[in-house]
Amino acid sequence: QKRFIADTSHELRSPMTALSLQVEQLAHQNLPDEAKTQLIQVKQGIQRSRNLLEQLLSLARIQNNKMENHTDFNIQDIFCSVIEDVLPLALDKDQDLGVTNDQAVNFHGSETDLYLLVKTLVDNAIRYTPKGSQIDLSVKEKDGGIQICVEDNGNGIPPEERQRVLDPFYRILGTEQQGLGLAIAEEIVKNYGGKIELKDSVSFETGLLVKVKLPTNSQI
Repeated sequence: QKRFIADTSHELRSPMTALSLQVEQLAHQNLPDEAKTQLIQVKQGIQRSRNLLEQLLSLARIQNNKMENHTDFNIQDIFCSVIEDVLPLALDKDQDLGVTNDQAVNFHGSETDLYLLVKTLVDNAIRYTPKGSQIDLSVKEKDGGIQICVEDNGNGIPPEERQRVLDPFYRILGTEQQGLGLAIAEEIVKNYGGKIELKDSVSFETGLLVKVKLPTNSQI
């Protein structure tokens, strides 16, 4: 099943890219207003499908993960890379995205895994919080491991939904976003023998606090 998901996702990337290029070429044509509106909807659908394919590939890679290319690195460097990559999304929603502490915290593992973990959590916060929201990242050493936090002042997640949102493709009633995001995050955390918790924000009146606890002596 894992091999099928990986192979299928990989094979679909090329035709999806071809579709994107064809749509971009159409966008430069002199089309009627109605056709332009439909073309925008097609572009959005293709982008959602491409995002899903990337998530499927990420999940397949994580599920078949072996302890390879593990090094020592600073989590703050991961934060910087993630913020640089997702900042356009945050700026598009006028969101304040940043790191609340500058403590250097080293971790031994796969930089790719930790980048994907943090990016998934931050991307999720950007997508689910309204315009003008604040999203804070932090990391510290705690209880023989490290603790990574992503906190926002959005609408939060009801307690009864918090375990369900870790399931693939689960969508909270009243929202449009769905996919593999938090399921990927949980899979990475499980691979490292860690724990992910969703709680009420402690820094804001409303919002969500995602805590990821990873042991420093984890073995995959």
